[in-house]
Amino acid sequence: MHHVDTPQREPSKFVNSSLLRERKNSVKGNVTTNLKHESKTQFTKALNKLISFVENEEPDTLVYSFLEDKENLLGMMGYEVWKDAGAFKAHCETKPFKEFVEVFGPLAESGKVKVDQKFSDKEMVAGFSVRY
Repeated sequence: MHHVDTPQREPSKFVNSSLLRERKNSVKGNVTTNLKHESKTQFTKALNKLISFVENEEPDTLVYSFLEDKENLLGMMGYEVWKDAGAFKAHCETKPFKEFVEVFGPLAESGKVKVDQKFSDKEMVAGFSVRY
């Protein structure tokens, strides 16, 4: 998998796996989908707009990243971590998130969007992010 084309930003601080493990109340999510063939450009544009908003306006969103499958360039996976349930709820209620969902739905192959709610009970054992 490789990075979806997003602007490079200077990280303010790294979060390593031990810091995420210490956040017992954090909410984690995993989204996977396959895009329709003609929709990748539109998806990337909408996603970059949302990521910019999340990065600048949601300090309690700790990790917000999307990956593209190298073998299936229409396959996308998102990994997200919020400080707590309140931060997750606030994210879902923002206008930019709701606008993204409206755009995203028709771009995904029918029945191919999976939101893994059970992912919340998984624990990161290694890795880092460029968010607080």
